Amino acid sequence: QEAIRITNFLARSQGVEPIAVESVPCVWRAVVKYKEQLAADPQKRRLDDGRRRLDPKHHDSQRSGPTERPYTPELLDAMSKMMLDLIQKWGDRHLRLRTMLEGYQKDVHTAYLAAVSNSNQSPLQATNDLQQPPANNFHIVQASLPHTGSTVLNNLLVGLFDPDADYKKSSMITITHDFDLLSLYKKERPKYDEMFFVVSNRGMDPSSRVDKELCEYNNVLCIEYEELQYTNQQQLHDVVNNLSNKFQSRFHRSFGPGFLDESKRMDAVKRLEAMDNAISALKGQPPDVMDKKFGVIGGSVSDANVGGGDTGNERATRFEVNGKSFHIFQASPPHTASAVVTNWLMGLFEPDKDYSFMVNNPEQTVRNHDMTVRLDSTVVTKTHILEIMNLYKQYRTQFDEIFFVVSNRGNNPETRIDASLCQYDNV
Repeated sequence: QEAIRITNFLARSQGVEPIAVESVPCVWRAVVKYKEQLAADPQKRRLDDGRRRLDPKHHDSQRSGPTERPYTPELLDAMSKMMLDLIQKWGDRHLRLRTMLEGYQKDVHTAYLAAVSNSNQSPLQATNDLQQPPANNFHIVQASLPHTGSTVLNNLLVGLFDPDADYKKSSMITITHDFDLLSLYKKERPKYDEMFFVVSNRGMDPSSRVDKELCEYNNVLCIEYEELQYTNQQQLHDVVNNLSNKFQSRFHRSFGPGFLDESKRMDAVKRLEAMDNAISALKGQPPDVMDKKFGVIGGSVSDANVGGGDTGNERATRFEVNGKSFHIFQASPPHTASAVVTNWLMGLFEPDKDYSFMVNNPEQTVRNHDMTVRLDSTVVTKTHILEIMNLYKQYRTQFDEIFFVVSNRGNNPETRIDASLCQYDNV
């Protein structure tokens, strides 16, 4: 019955002349059930007519030679581009299909890298019109707040589009912490034929996310912080592949399906590898030392943490216990022995570090002597900012845990924190 349905369906297509419906059962038995027929009557097999089956495992076959022919890098590259084309064409409408195709494309991409490595070839160069840059003049704005994977994202984008550029010197990629994308678009749009925005978000705090509605614009791609994390080589390749697929799928009307080909992806991988090497080289350097190529700054970096955060000391100087990072705010009003409490905490957790203080200004600057430093350059930060709920919401995404140690004095409300806050289990 299914074979008849297929015959009737094909008959509706112009230029297709299927067999007569009454012949379908005969053909179906001959093609599908031939093995059962041969098993029932071996004499039906004719060996003297010179015909051979095309199955190399069949004992009648006269073929010889290897039965396995590995895919070449060229074939794998072609398959990868075909799947990217399908993802771009149908992915937005069929989520299940997109998930399956992305899984297949990831496997093909992995096989391509292995084939290139085994053959000592360089990644394939663009060979057709679909891989060439768009004819129009375009620019990419990366809008990211600090601690949202911004440095990894920037180096990944620069690796894809402008791999030799220094940090913030690319003619094709601009990085900004300004989330007012509409104003940026109106200001910069006259300079280009097209403008695209790539945004990194983190956590659920609105202060570390772009407005959800902006992510719906067809020239905005929003990436989650977790998508920029990697701890080994395979995960690094997955991060590059995932972002490349999403970029092409989101902006497929402006970029051909093969634009971000294997060659560009390998450039991005190599740039991230070089960035991680720069982070390791800056280990032990002060935070005011910056690598001009990749935008990473000095800090104590452990090898296990290289790969997958923002900058060197942003992702690796954090004090950890049982694999979890934390920070302690010593939040106290003046004249409450706060200096004693701060030095007690520093003696417990970082006895050789210098004293850091968060200034009560709009920027909440953290100062160490006469230098501005990152919040996570120490474990303990002293502050007179007593709105600890706001501090928690603002900085919680940077650490696994945040604790507050508060010193009170007397009954004067100006020298005491709200009593209800002392009931929280992290205060």
